[in-house]
Amino acid sequence: MTGDNIQALALVRAGQWDAAHDLVQPYSDRDSCLIHAYWHRFEGDQSNARY
Repeated sequence: MTGDNIQALALVRAGQWDAAHDLVQPYSDRDSCLIHAYWHRFEGDQSNARY
């Protein structure tokens, strides 16, 4: 897990969803994609979470 992923998870925990999303969106590694999908599931955007 990269430093950005750890920071994104800390942002999610702090309720800063947009900042967490912006941090992981550019990456395509497995962990970043899981965090990104989690964010979209939380907001109710299931179709975006699937990709």
